Amino acid sequence: MPWYAIQTKPNKERSVQAALDQLGFEVYCPD
Repeated sequence: MPWYAIQTKPNKERSVQAALDQLGFEVYCPD
């Protein structure tokens, strides 16, 4: 499985994680 790294705007990590989850991606977002 390939890995991708993305950069988000500050404090938008959770909304991006939710959007990617809906698209079927497995997401790792460190706290």
